[in-house]
Amino acid sequence: MNSQKPDGISYVDYTWNPVVGCTEISNKCKNCWARSQAHVHYRQEFTHFGVEGVRWNQRAKFFPERLDEPKKVKKPSRIAVAFMGDLYHENVAPMAQRLVFSSIDNTPWHTFLICTARPQRMCEEITANSMFADFKARPYPNVWLMTSVEDQANANERIPWLLRTPAHVRGVSAEPLLGSIDFHKIKMGCGWDSISCACSPRACQHATLDWIVAGGESGPKARPTPPACFREIRDQCSDVGIPFHFKQHGEWIGYDDIGDLAYDLPAMKPKVYGWPDGRCSYRIGASLSGRMLDGREWLGLPRVA
Repeated sequence: MNSQKPDGISYVDYTWNPVVGCTEISNKCKNCWARSQAHVHYRQEFTHFGVEGVRWNQRAKFFPERLDEPKKVKKPSRIAVAFMGDLYHENVAPMAQRLVFSSIDNTPWHTFLICTARPQRMCEEITANSMFADFKARPYPNVWLMTSVEDQANANERIPWLLRTPAHVRGVSAEPLLGSIDFHKIKMGCGWDSISCACSPRACQHATLDWIVAGGESGPKARPTPPACFREIRDQCSDVGIPFHFKQHGEWIGYDDIGDLAYDLPAMKPKVYGWPDGRCSYRIGASLSGRMLDGREWLGLPRVA
């Protein structure tokens, strides 16, 4: 268990890694934060050096000796599960996933965030594997299931699988955000979309998202987020009443958000990225760019009963 206070992941208190290891599957993985952390802590057990630098070696390992770690934390906390890998990686056995869920069920005073880039496998395991029949029938109230997306194409592919999965809370991590995402374009079977549905609950079985997190990329090879993207997601959430959590601008920040630091730009001489519409983003570092958006922080969390 690794504490995330005071300067770690803004929406959790701890990370818990009963599974470590992953494989790159889309553009968001190019500068994977979890991969760099795994390389530091485990050397080349889960990573290797390739043409483009450190890469996952496609191995994922279950650590059963870590299953009891959440019990040792007595204060109710939000805990991110397998943030140094993916619980639904193809090399993680269903029995390992079941044991993780059992540990979660045995620590009801905590809230667990399970975020995967493989929501199809998550959906199929939970809905079709008899080992998860109890969760399918009555999803644990202390589990938030999430998928990570970076652009419209991956949102279109992954979010419907998440919304088909039984869960008490369903969320999206749009991080690193690399392009615009219109959640209204992700249509469900009832004709409504991923964040709004006016059907009667008795007449419609389609879920909608309960929470959206967005953030820019950090690290030495970070890519900028198009300047309007964070506001677009925030406004979509505000329009339908979904909590929005803005984690960070990342290494780059758009001129509209730079505030008083604009006066220091000539002396800072940051790298500049020009967008086709004429706007610019500046590389000033994640510590300076912060997480203010339109003069305030947006730290929304799911509303749970």
